[in-house]
Amino acid sequence: MYYYYVYAYKGDMIRKEFVAYTHKASAQELFDELVDDDYDCVVIDDISKQEYKDQLDPYSILDT
Repeated sequence: MYYYYVYAYKGDMIRKEFVAYTHKASAQELFDELVDDDYDCVVIDDISKQEYKDQLDPYSILDT
């Protein structure tokens, strides 16, 4: 499994989520979809299985 944290925004809309895929190419497909949906910023970070389980938002500091 491959584990990722997704952070993307479009205007005032922010999308944050943890995802797990069996194939690494799925993360690239998600990135391409978000870019096609005109998100202003798209970041998909590799995370560990433990970080995925804990689901602590690594970008929470950006919300302040």
